[in-house]
Amino acid sequence: MPLSKTADFSEIQQLIYEIKIWGAAGDEISWQLLKAAPLPQCYFSRIPLLLDKMDEKVCLDLYYKPSILEGLPPAFTASLVMGGTRILAVDSGLAAMHLNKVGQGEEFYAQSFAHPHLHRATETALQGYAEPLPASDIEDLWEDFLLLANILEAPPLNFPDAQQGRLPL
Repeated sequence: MPLSKTADFSEIQQLIYEIKIWGAAGDEISWQLLKAAPLPQCYFSRIPLLLDKMDEKVCLDLYYKPSILEGLPPAFTASLVMGGTRILAVDSGLAAMHLNKVGQGEEFYAQSFAHPHLHRATETALQGYAEPLPASDIEDLWEDFLLLANILEAPPLNFPDAQQGRLPL
């Protein structure tokens, strides 16, 4: 079922529970260097996902920023995006705290917390609400996210190297 421009919570939940296949994206994540990003360099990857019996454009957006300071974790985000809406995501290692301004009636409404955390749709907001997650390494968060998003046949998480995404001289 395609995601309508006025998708509701039940449509979002149904889309999340649909099986999504990694598909033709390959055996590893292909990272692209974000040119406008300050140091350290940031990387992005958009992976189209295949869904059975669905016309909706579904993709997985990944963001990675290595740490340049000892004791500061790298930043990583994995987002399930459908119809331009970030409906499920894991954020880890970002500098800012998250404040739930949406999700009235949910357990963590109006609370702020650090990373990692899980973004999910609620009945009152399709995006913007998050719940804290226990401290974990990025690889474990990746595996947990794949399970929650019902994404099959994804490769293990690989990180970009310093040369990936650069044009040859």
